[in-house]
Amino acid sequence: MQQKSEEVKEPAHSGSKLIGTLENFVPSADFDDYMERAENFFELNNITDDVFKRKLIVHFIGLPALKKLQQLLYPKTHKDVTYETVIQKLKSYFSPKKNRIAQSVEFFKRNQKDYEKVADFAVELQALSKHCVFGEFLDKALRDKFIAGLQSAKIQGELMNCADETSFDEAVSKGKNLEQIEADMAKMKEKQEYTNRINAGNYHRGSRSKSRGREQRTRDQSESRGRSKSRRRRQRGKQVRCYNCSKMGHMARNCWFKRKMNAVSSDEEDDNNMADLNHGIDINHVVNVPLYKTL
Repeated sequence: MQQKSEEVKEPAHSGSKLIGTLENFVPSADFDDYMERAENFFELNNITDDVFKRKLIVHFIGLPALKKLQQLLYPKTHKDVTYETVIQKLKSYFSPKKNRIAQSVEFFKRNQKDYEKVADFAVELQALSKHCVFGEFLDKALRDKFIAGLQSAKIQGELMNCADETSFDEAVSKGKNLEQIEADMAKMKEKQEYTNRINAGNYHRGSRSKSRGREQRTRDQSESRGRSKSRRRRQRGKQVRCYNCSKMGHMARNCWFKRKMNAVSSDEEDDNNMADLNHGIDINHVVNVPLYKTL
């Protein structure tokens, strides 16, 4: 009995327009991540035929990855192998099997970095645990490492008091809430410190203003007292009688009549002195007449 050759039928929608598209694969990226997008693309378009999948992968992976696939399949081509073979060859080259111990060491050494949010740190831990093969202990390993790697000692202490049945997702949710509370408290403290600085500045400016006001009032009062004293002295001076001239309005030390009398006395003394001097000159002249005649 002659066996009929099986014909591979293209899916009915192979000629229709596909929903969405796939970007070219970047050789430096992880091929496992690319395949997740590819499988989602196949599911979105209801593509289940492996032959059609192989054609789509070869079309979308890009020229660099296609050249590497040709080298890996030589002397065969992608048309001679199955979809599973194409994927296995590409995975073995672009995403080789990782060392489990090395991945575990990297996972346990990972701590929250400066300015890294709690949510971002949790996502990074999940990505690192991908190749650690924790199995059924994955959730507890993620939870314990998440708590141990937190930077905030306060958040870490709060989460360490959680029950042993707490899951990784619950710990992350509580950690995010505590982080938000800390951020709100820090903002409130910063705002209060700013308000205190403003109030302190206003207080110092007010104190300086008050001090200047007191100084000005003191000067004004001193000047006022000085003017009052001068006024009182002038008033008292009008009621004083001089003992030299017996007139009102000045004292003896300020008497103009006394100064005039002193000036007159001084002039008389000067005249007397000049007379004595002239008299002496005459005497000397008379005494020295014979001597003058002899010479």
